[in-house]
Amino acid sequence: MLPPLIRLSVRYLKLPRGFALLIAYLVVFIGTIGFAYFMTKSVVASIVELDPVGLVDNLRVSLLERVDANGQLVAFGVTVDMNSVLDSLQTSVGQGDGSAGIVIDAERVSSTSGPASAAFVQSSGS
Repeated sequence: MLPPLIRLSVRYLKLPRGFALLIAYLVVFIGTIGFAYFMTKSVVASIVELDPVGLVDNLRVSLLERVDANGQLVAFGVTVDMNSVLDSLQTSVGQGDGSAGIVIDAERVSSTSGPASAAFVQSSGS
């Protein structure tokens, strides 16, 4: 990409080879910075549009729809007892500041969802 640009600069613009090389590197550098700027701007705009509270609420609704009356969830063909997770969710309601409506203790959920996470890891690994 650079050699043809340098050759054209030396031949038609009558620039010294070192100066043409410097200009070519500057053009590539400025192009890279401009590309990174526009990509960063786009990624930041996409992240701003995310609604974490809405995502958590959608996840909660989806989980409740998939758990049957016995408190069991079928994930990747494996039946997982979700009663302990559901119990921990019920006991944690109302312990927050009221902005999210529910507080989930991550350690309690991860300790009670061990079979669910193990089923996911086994299924996704094969």
